[in-house]
Amino acid sequence: MYFAALCRGHENEQREHVAATPRDPNSFEAHYFYGRDACLAQGKLREAIEPFQAAAEVRPEDYQSLCFLGMAYTGLGLKVEATAAYARAIEVAKQQLVVNPGDVRALYLGAISWARIGRRKEALAGAEGTGARFAGFRGAL
Repeated sequence: MYFAALCRGHENEQREHVAATPRDPNSFEAHYFYGRDACLAQGKLREAIEPFQAAAEVRPEDYQSLCFLGMAYTGLGLKVEATAAYARAIEVAKQQLVVNPGDVRALYLGAISWARIGRRKEALAGAEGTGARFAGFRGAL
Protein backbone atom coordinates (compact mmCIF):
# COMPACT_ATOMS: atom_id res chain seq x y z
CA MET A 1 0.00 0.00 0.00
CA TYR A 2 1.32 3.40 -1.03
CA PHE A 3 0.41 5.19 2.21
CA ALA A 4 1.98 2.47 4.34
CA ALA A 5 5.23 2.84 2.42
CA LEU A 6 5.32 6.57 3.15
CA CYS A 7 4.88 6.41 6.90
CA ARG A 8 6.04 4.04 9.58
CA GLY A 9 5.90 4.02 13.36
CA HIS A 10 2.82 6.07 14.23
CA GLU A 11 2.18 4.39 17.54
CA ASN A 12 2.23 7.82 19.21
CA GLU A 13 -0.75 9.00 17.13
CA GLN A 14 -2.69 5.91 18.17
CA ARG A 15 -1.94 6.51 21.85
CA GLU A 16 -2.78 10.22 21.53
CA HIS A 17 -6.07 9.46 19.77
CA VAL A 18 -7.09 6.92 22.37
CA ALA A 19 -6.13 9.36 25.12
CA ALA A 20 -7.74 12.46 23.56
CA THR A 21 -10.99 11.08 22.20
CA PRO A 22 -12.69 10.13 25.49
CA ARG A 23 -11.88 13.57 26.94
CA ASP A 24 -12.95 15.47 23.84
CA PRO A 25 -14.95 13.48 21.29
CA ASN A 26 -15.35 16.73 19.34
CA SER A 27 -11.63 17.06 18.63
CA PHE A 28 -11.33 17.15 14.86
CA GLU A 29 -7.55 16.87 15.07
CA ALA A 30 -7.64 13.73 17.22
CA HIS A 31 -9.90 11.94 14.73
CA TYR A 32 -8.32 13.28 11.54
CA PHE A 33 -4.66 12.73 12.39
CA TYR A 34 -5.31 9.33 13.91
CA GLY A 35 -7.23 8.25 10.80
CA ARG A 36 -4.61 9.66 8.44
CA ASP A 37 -1.35 8.85 10.18
CA ALA A 38 -2.02 5.85 12.38
CA CYS A 39 -4.58 4.06 10.21
CA LEU A 40 -4.58 5.00 6.52
CA ALA A 41 -0.82 5.56 6.34
CA GLN A 42 -0.27 2.18 7.94
CA GLY A 43 -2.64 0.35 5.60
CA LYS A 44 -5.25 -0.14 8.36
CA LEU A 45 -8.11 0.76 6.07
CA ARG A 46 -10.99 -0.65 8.08
CA GLU A 47 -9.73 1.10 11.21
CA ALA A 48 -9.48 4.42 9.30
CA ILE A 49 -13.21 4.58 8.57
CA GLU A 50 -14.48 5.51 12.04
CA PRO A 51 -12.01 8.35 12.71
CA PHE A 52 -12.61 9.90 9.28
CA GLN A 53 -16.37 9.66 9.73
CA ALA A 54 -16.04 11.27 13.15
CA ALA A 55 -13.76 14.02 11.79
CA ALA A 56 -16.26 14.79 9.01
CA GLU A 57 -19.07 14.95 11.56
CA VAL A 58 -17.13 17.25 13.89
CA ARG A 59 -16.01 19.55 11.07
CA PRO A 60 -18.46 19.24 8.15
CA GLU A 61 -16.60 21.90 6.16
CA ASP A 62 -13.48 19.70 5.94
CA TYR A 63 -13.07 18.01 2.56
CA GLN A 64 -9.85 16.20 3.48
CA SER A 65 -11.34 13.67 5.88
CA LEU A 66 -14.02 12.85 3.29
CA CYS A 67 -11.46 12.28 0.54
CA PHE A 68 -9.38 10.06 2.81
CA LEU A 69 -12.53 8.22 3.86
CA GLY A 70 -13.15 7.54 0.17
CA MET A 71 -9.60 6.20 -0.15
CA ALA A 72 -10.15 3.81 2.75
CA TYR A 73 -13.42 2.58 1.23
CA THR A 74 -11.74 2.21 -2.18
CA GLY A 75 -8.97 0.12 -0.68
CA LEU A 76 -11.55 -2.14 0.92
CA GLY A 77 -13.44 -2.53 -2.36
CA LEU A 78 -16.52 -0.69 -1.05
CA LYS A 79 -17.34 1.18 -4.25
CA VAL A 80 -20.75 2.58 -3.28
CA GLU A 81 -19.45 3.98 0.01
CA ALA A 82 -16.30 5.31 -1.67
CA THR A 83 -18.30 7.09 -4.37
CA ALA A 84 -20.53 8.72 -1.75
CA ALA A 85 -17.50 9.90 0.27
CA TYR A 86 -15.75 11.27 -2.84
CA ALA A 87 -18.93 13.02 -4.02
CA ARG A 88 -19.30 14.71 -0.63
CA ALA A 89 -15.57 15.63 -0.64
CA ILE A 90 -16.05 17.30 -4.03
CA GLU A 91 -19.02 19.34 -2.81
CA VAL A 92 -17.21 20.48 0.32
CA ALA A 93 -14.01 21.27 -1.63
CA LYS A 94 -16.08 23.37 -4.06
CA GLN A 95 -17.47 25.35 -1.12
CA GLN A 96 -13.94 25.84 0.21
CA LEU A 97 -12.78 27.13 -3.17
CA VAL A 98 -15.56 29.74 -3.17
CA VAL A 99 -14.24 31.02 0.16
CA ASN A 100 -10.55 30.54 -0.71
CA PRO A 101 -9.92 30.15 -4.46
CA GLY A 102 -6.19 29.72 -3.82
CA ASP A 103 -6.58 26.57 -1.73
CA VAL A 104 -4.38 24.20 -3.73
CA ARG A 105 -5.13 21.28 -1.41
CA ALA A 106 -8.85 21.65 -2.09
CA LEU A 107 -8.07 21.65 -5.82
CA TYR A 108 -5.92 18.55 -5.84
CA LEU A 109 -7.97 16.51 -3.38
CA GLY A 110 -11.02 17.53 -5.38
CA ALA A 111 -9.26 16.40 -8.56
CA ILE A 112 -8.37 13.08 -6.92
CA SER A 113 -11.99 12.65 -5.84
CA TRP A 114 -13.25 13.41 -9.37
CA ALA A 115 -10.80 10.88 -10.80
CA ARG A 116 -11.81 8.21 -8.29
CA ILE A 117 -15.45 8.43 -9.34
CA GLY A 118 -14.51 8.27 -13.02
CA ARG A 119 -15.05 11.91 -13.96
CA ARG A 120 -11.86 12.41 -15.99
CA LYS A 121 -12.72 15.83 -17.45
CA GLU A 122 -13.36 17.37 -14.03
CA ALA A 123 -10.29 15.65 -12.56
CA LEU A 124 -8.07 17.07 -15.28
CA ALA A 125 -9.53 20.55 -14.84
CA GLY A 126 -8.78 20.41 -11.11
CA ALA A 127 -5.28 19.08 -11.72
CA GLU A 128 -4.60 21.82 -14.27
CA GLY A 129 -5.78 24.44 -11.79
CA THR A 130 -3.44 23.01 -9.20
CA GLY A 131 -0.52 23.08 -11.62
CA ALA A 132 -1.21 26.66 -12.59
CA ARG A 133 -1.29 27.74 -8.95
CA PHE A 134 1.97 25.90 -8.17
CA ALA A 135 3.60 27.50 -11.22
CA GLY A 136 2.48 30.92 -10.03
CA PHE A 137 3.78 30.19 -6.56
CA ARG A 138 7.21 29.16 -7.87
CA GLY A 139 7.38 32.34 -9.94
CA ALA A 140 6.70 34.43 -6.86
CA LEU A 141 9.70 33.07 -4.97
